[in-house]
Amino acid sequence: MYGILREMLWAYIVHNHPELFFNLHEAYMARTFIEEKVLAIMPEGERLLADGQPQDEVEEYCLQKMTASLGASRYRYLYSVLEEDFPMDFSRLAESGKLTYELVKMAESFQDTFQDFDFSHKTLKDQRLRHAIIRQVHDWLV
Repeated sequence: MYGILREMLWAYIVHNHPELFFNLHEAYMARTFIEEKVLAIMPEGERLLADGQPQDEVEEYCLQKMTASLGASRYRYLYSVLEEDFPMDFSRLAESGKLTYELVKMAESFQDTFQDFDFSHKTLKDQRLRHAIIRQVHDWLV
């Protein structure tokens, strides 16, 4: 199960938090970060398996526990804003292969706005946040 959880966490980070992936990779900390998270949840996962829980349910539970501290994904939020509100730019960036790079740079650049609105799972639907981010994305693209 250790190897499966490592792969699941790695895929989750790459897909949902690529800015974290780049920061960890740059600091040569990716392996340590993944291993610490997996090793911390392994005893609980093994206990659940020993109690007869299905492995796929245990794996999903462990992934949720390992990723809870990562919070809402600024990258995924920007991805959806760009895709929904700037579809032509979204397509252009995707086709050029620059989409992930630009979204990671936007997430870094818009950090103050995200902090001003206490970005979290609770604020994902905040229209004021969305409009502030739309303005910043517009300015970024112009």
